[in-house]
Amino acid sequence: MPPLTHAAALEFLRPHLTRLSVVVREGWNKYVEIRDTSPFLDKTARAAFVHDAMVFVARQQFDGVAGVSIIPYEQSWMVAIDGVLFIRLKKFNPALRPDNILTDLQLDMLGQMTIAGYGPSPTYLVAGYTLNILETAIEGVHIVCPLEKVNKWTMTIGDDGSIAEVVEMRNIFDEEPSPVTFTPKLLPFPKVDENETGRADNDSDHTDDDETDPKS
Repeated sequence: MPPLTHAAALEFLRPHLTRLSVVVREGWNKYVEIRDTSPFLDKTARAAFVHDAMVFVARQQFDGVAGVSIIPYEQSWMVAIDGVLFIRLKKFNPALRPDNILTDLQLDMLGQMTIAGYGPSPTYLVAGYTLNILETAIEGVHIVCPLEKVNKWTMTIGDDGSIAEVVEMRNIFDEEPSPVTFTPKLLPFPKVDENETGRADNDSDHTDDDETDPKS
């Protein structure tokens, strides 16, 4: 089943955009607090730290919020909203795709597959951050709806949860395919060179003479 459009998903997301922004930004800020004392953390360790910090902040932000829970998947956690949206917390690459090695379950989520335990019509989203070119600060906070190897829609949110930008691909699921029409092109008959025709006739006559039985 296709994932929700941005407009449909926003009906569930809107009350929680500010909290989601705080989750992502505060998760990064907790890394900044220990960055100077932990220069040995490489990019992978940093991403893991920020992820765990985002989960920690999410538990605080959504504690007691109706319709929202923090649920497990594999060895991690994601935010579930009304049993419809399931939001993983990740670092994005510049193409706004999750910047990690994908497991089979995560590939199914990227493909918006129905997975046992997550409801009959789930939409899997990813909330996270991109970094500046030096990877010293957050460049943007985004919520993304992946669909296989592309993103069905992306949304950039500000510090206060305001929507700064939305990019949505054409909805290929709801549109009827356009009929394909064409007009046959009539090809002209090839022109015949009269001189060539005359030569062909002469050659034909010569051949007949050569094949005449001399005894007749």
